Amino acid sequence: MSKRLVTISFAALILLGCASGSPKYSDVELREMQTRDFSTNNKVEVYKSVVNALQDEGFQLQLSDSAAGVLTAQSSEITPNKGKIARATVLTVLTNGLWALTLPGAEFGITNTISVSGNVTSLNKRTRVRLNFVHEQRNKENRLVKSDAIVDRKFYREVFIKIEKSLFLEQNL
Repeated sequence: MSKRLVTISFAALILLGCASGSPKYSDVELREMQTRDFSTNNKVEVYKSVVNALQDEGFQLQLSDSAAGVLTAQSSEITPNKGKIARATVLTVLTNGLWALTLPGAEFGITNTISVSGNVTSLNKRTRVRLNFVHEQRNKENRLVKSDAIVDRKFYREVFIKIEKSLFLEQNL
């Protein structure tokens, strides 16, 4: 009886450990979150606004085809691993600097990259934009450590507000 209880408890822990705290969205809900219609049929103007808004936020274009309405872009930064830096500092002090000899090439940070792919489509009297953002973490060897789709409504809302502002500037400057 106790063996069965241990097995059930272990299975429950595994299932709980795999459960994610973030809300799950259906494909339709996710697409709705990632998509915005703009009340202009000028696809090139909207495309330029998307590109400008992304560049304003530090993204670098990887692929851009305004005729097809597709683009990809990335923004990266290295986040220092404060725990590893503190440990290396303490060990260097304790060993009178000898530990520092082992540091060249040490991994003190993770590269965080946000990638976006998007498409811009003309629809009668409006233009539709769909963007898909992914957050990746890579180690010093550029090996993928973690990759997650960004599924935050507020994040996408803020992105589309920036694109609306960029469109306003594009139309009025």
